Amino acid sequence: MDLLDHLPGMPTRYSYEMLKKMTENFSRKLGQGGFGSVYEGILDNGTKIAVKYLDGFGQVKDSFLVEANTIGSIHHINLVKLVGYCSEKSHRLLVYEYMANGSLDTWIFGGTEKSPLPWHTRRKIILDIAKGLAYLHEECCQKIIHFDVKPQNVLLDQNFNAKVSDFGLSKLLEKDQSRVVTRMRGTPGYLAPEWLHSGITEKVDVYSFGVVIMEIICGRKNVDWSMTGENSHLLSLFKRKALEERLQDIVDKKSEDMLIHMEEAIDVMKIGAWCLQSDFTKRPSMSLVVKALEGVVAAETKLNFDFTNSSVVNMVATADQEQEAVDDASPLLPSVLSGPRVTMLVDLQCQWWLRSWRVLWILKQIWIMALKDQASPPRAYHKLAQKNSMITKKVDVYSFGVMVLEILCSRKNLDRCQSEDDAHLLGLFKRKAENGELLDLVDKDNKDMQLHGSLVVEIMIRLLHGACKVITG
Repeated sequence: MDLLDHLPGMPTRYSYEMLKKMTENFSRKLGQGGFGSVYEGILDNGTKIAVKYLDGFGQVKDSFLVEANTIGSIHHINLVKLVGYCSEKSHRLLVYEYMANGSLDTWIFGGTEKSPLPWHTRRKIILDIAKGLAYLHEECCQKIIHFDVKPQNVLLDQNFNAKVSDFGLSKLLEKDQSRVVTRMRGTPGYLAPEWLHSGITEKVDVYSFGVVIMEIICGRKNVDWSMTGENSHLLSLFKRKALEERLQDIVDKKSEDMLIHMEEAIDVMKIGAWCLQSDFTKRPSMSLVVKALEGVVAAETKLNFDFTNSSVVNMVATADQEQEAVDDASPLLPSVLSGPRVTMLVDLQCQWWLRSWRVLWILKQIWIMALKDQASPPRAYHKLAQKNSMITKKVDVYSFGVMVLEILCSRKNLDRCQSEDDAHLLGLFKRKAENGELLDLVDKDNKDMQLHGSLVVEIMIRLLHGACKVITG
């Protein structure tokens, strides 16, 4: 083991005390990631390093092993280099090359704190990210899906060369394996529509990369609640401007250089739109994206600008298929559920597409549990199950139905502040359904929900019908 530690190109094993000394007791914090904090350190030879100290329990081991096994075995100029690691008692640390200019998000979302990046720098960053992802997808011994491509996971060196980082959620596939069955992982705003399906390909990274392109060129976040109305969602804004043939309106105006190179910026935005096709089979491979960015091939021009709607929502699967999804999937890590990567799950001011997407995903997970419980006698409702002393996992389906209504109506199931007739949401729902007045229940304080009122009503009915099918077998 000692010999392996000193082989050229292999990550070095450090003791916890060594890293503690190199970082001056972890006193110089560089940033916070999904699984821990990053600190600046200095090796004995004077070389700066970035030390990632992983926090938590079970998820730390998973993230540590995935990241060490993934980035520790590959080398590419556009992937952050793993210098070393520490696995001592409960301590799990990863040591990376130091990137002087930090993460990309601080440069494109940083407001007035930093000078706006000129066009050629942005273009090079986009190309660097594309080359790094193309290497992961097509040039390694095993295909690697990153699963969390976003500006926070792109680091910049002193010359603004970009490198993809943070492989804690990545997954390795054999070359002949086209799809992977896994549970949802990643960051809201960068997740591809096909996460509603059971089979995921490397094209989810292509979609996330498309979002990053838009953010780099427009100089803003994909979802920005400080913006007014429909402008808060960049992809929806892009669709509207594309149909109006006014894409120049959304190019970052904080940089005069961006305005000078407006036509080039719009051309690259269209490559981003190609990456964002809701049908993943219509998205290019990352190697084709690299060629398009380099001008070797022309980008696709027949594009669908409805980026967030999946063409097929495969909610009904056989029990065997869903069993495979459960058995083959990595555990859904706590940070994915409640940490920085998922921050809008219970935000009742979130837009319609996000609410419907989260609801459908939760339904799918409950559907999996229900399919595993087919041997149990079906009971339609919680009270009926209690009365017969037969509790199955299908009580969760009933609870889920209540939660669906609470999300879409933005109120509690039992609200004593309402009038006597309206205090119970389920009773109110029954009355409105019988009278064909379900639109009255849609959240009235959210303009976007009202705008999509008919879709909200449709999803209410579909989800509740779907839940009943599971319950009754």
